[in-house]
Amino acid sequence: DCGGSWAEQHLTLTNDQLTESFRKRVIPAAVPGTCYAYSNFGFMILGRVISVAARMRSLDFISREFLTPLSMTSTTWYVPLKNAVQG
Repeated sequence: DCGGSWAEQHLTLTNDQLTESFRKRVIPAAVPGTCYAYSNFGFMILGRVISVAARMRSLDFISREFLTPLSMTSTTWYVPLKNAVQG
């Protein structure tokens, strides 16, 4: 078992808490090369970079700059309660 994904375990952190967690060493879920587990860790870091550079939540920036201009009206940041397939 490779353990759970670091990013998914930290989705509820505030920006300040996330920044503080990046100051600590991230411990791999398993010895490299022994198993595979998908992780959104890189996207968590990218989101934090965007929020610092744009001085707004990365979700708001991405929505404003990409999703809205592309008319991606069905794209959401949260799993809807109905009419959605969950993994």
